[in-house]
Amino acid sequence: MVLKGNLELIHKGRYTKQLGPYEQDVFSGEWNTFSKGKVTDFNLMLKAGATGSLTHHHIETGSDASFIATTDHYFLYLASGTATLSNGNMAIGGDLLWIGRDSELSMHAQNVCDLVVIEVLLSEHKTV
Repeated sequence: MVLKGNLELIHKGRYTKQLGPYEQDVFSGEWNTFSKGKVTDFNLMLKAGATGSLTHHHIETGSDASFIATTDHYFLYLASGTATLSNGNMAIGGDLLWIGRDSELSMHAQNVCDLVVIEVLLSEHKTV
C-alpha cells in the first residue's frame, strides 16, 4: 500500500498498475516485479497458507473511530496524525497498535489521521 507518492508496479509478463496514496496491489512474491517512482509504502508479506488485508481509514480532526479485532492478528498502523486512544494513551504517526481478538479500541483524532488496518488469518497450526 502506498502511503505517500505515486508508484508504477510492473509485473513482468502479467500487468502494470499505477498506485497513488492508500492504493494497493496484491501479488505473489514469486513474480518478477519492478517499480518506478519514489514512495513511502507499507507492505504485508505472508507465508503460504496465510491470508491478510490492508484497509485505509481517514479520520477527520475531532472525529472518533472504533475498531474491533476480528482476528488474532489485528493491528492499526497510524500512518499520519495524532489520536487519543480509549485507554488514555496518545498515538502518533508511525505507531503500530495491536488489538487482541474481540477487543475494541476507540480513538479521537487530535488532527487528521490516516491509518491502515492490518488483518492476518493463519491456517491451522501455522505461526507468523
